[in-house]
Amino acid sequence: MATLKSFDDREFDAYVALPASGYGPGIVVLQEIFGVNEYMRTVCDWYAAHGFVAICPDLFWRQEPGIQLTDR
Repeated sequence: MATLKSFDDREFDAYVALPASGYGPGIVVLQEIFGVNEYMRTVCDWYAAHGFVAICPDLFWRQEPGIQLTDR
């Protein structure tokens, strides 16, 4: 996880996955309603394995920071 700053200088988390090279084209992965859960981290890891820098920001951080729900 990485910590980012919003325009109003507040901090929130984002999952970042890097390719083996440590750099590459970037992609923003938007979370589902379930938050930055295991599945979203797996999606980012898949893109990283294929050469992309993938970041999935916690979009619900103002209401429920760090929420991780499952569909089960």
